[in-house]
Order: sequence, then structure tokens, then C-alpha cells
Amino acid sequence: MQAARSEGLPEAGRTLVRVSHYLDELGRLYDDPQERDARAGSVQEFVNAMAAHAEREESPSLSGFLAEIALAGRELGSEEDRLRSKNAVWLLTLHAAKGLEFPVVYMVGMEDGILPHQRSSDESLQGVDEERRLCYVGVTRAQENLTLSLALERMKWGKPRPTTPSRFLYELTGQAERASDSPQKMKQRGVRARRG
Repeated sequence: MQAARSEGLPEAGRTLVRVSHYLDELGRLYDDPQERDARAGSVQEFVNAMAAHAEREESPSLSGFLAEIALAGRELGSEEDRLRSKNAVWLLTLHAAKGLEFPVVYMVGMEDGILPHQRSSDESLQGVDEERRLCYVGVTRAQENLTLSLALERMKWGKPRPTTPSRFLYELTGQAERASDSPQKMKQRGVRARRG
């Protein structure tokens, strides 16, 4: 506490880390360099937070800093909780969405060539099966509302080109035999589509 008053808050933090030989102890306890670096990085962030507090406050103190981080931690929770509390929009790949759930999910680009991706369609049925599993991951992320969308046409080389709806759209609705339908046929059958 005395060091924080005489040296300043961030310098006191650096002194504490140096005098306690904390970084040396991390080297002794953790064989994995990534684990050591992650823990050392956390300590560095703690000292950075002390410096930020010292810059913000007119008369910074260790007790003020500790009170601030204790209140902030209780108020905000994890980064994930903080983002959810702001009703944030998350843009994720299907791979990154595994294990997460959201009240509302929009899956865009439900077109052959996008989902399933062109490369998987060209390679083998196994590639399409993996894309199907990814589609399932996306569908099952929705807790309350799921919207699947596709463009009726996309610009390619400066010209509008019609798209082919994803075969997965048909499979999801039990119409796998119609997977070769064009967007125009879908429109004729009354499938709701918007120009995007």
C-alpha cells in the first residue's frame, strides 16, 4: 500500500511482480510455454488495468482500484455475458457457433455453392455430409426463432446470375426430391423469397 502511494499504482504492481518472483514461479510450475505465457499475460493485463485506473482517477489509490475491479467484475460478468446484455449481434462461422445458443439465428447464403460450399460438392459425398452437419449445427443454435435466407440472384463478373437454393433447404422441409429447383420455380410454388 505504501509503495502504491510513493511509486504510483502501475509501478507498485510491477515492483510486486518483480519482488515476489511471480514470473519465475510460473516457469517452475508450468512446463507448457503457452500456459506460462497466458498466465504472465494475465498479470501484465492486471498491471495495465492499474495504469489505466491511475490515468482516469484524480487521486488513484490501491483500494480504489481494487474496489473498481471488484464492482466491474460483479456487474459485467464474463465478456460473453456483457455482450449478451447489450443485445449484440454476433457474426459467426458455423464452426465457431458450435456449443453456443442464441434466441434468434439468421443463416444467410442458403445456396448451393455457399452451403454446401462448391468445393465440398465437387470433391465427394463425404464433403457434402460434413457441410450437412455444419448446417445442422447452425439450425440447432436457435432457441426461439430461426430464419434461413438465400439470394435469388448474385452478381458475378458484373452480371446478375440466378442462384440455386441449397439442397439442405429442401431436406429440412422433407422435399429432398426438389433439390434441383431453380429460384424461379420456388417462387412459382409460393416459397417466400425476397430480393437481397
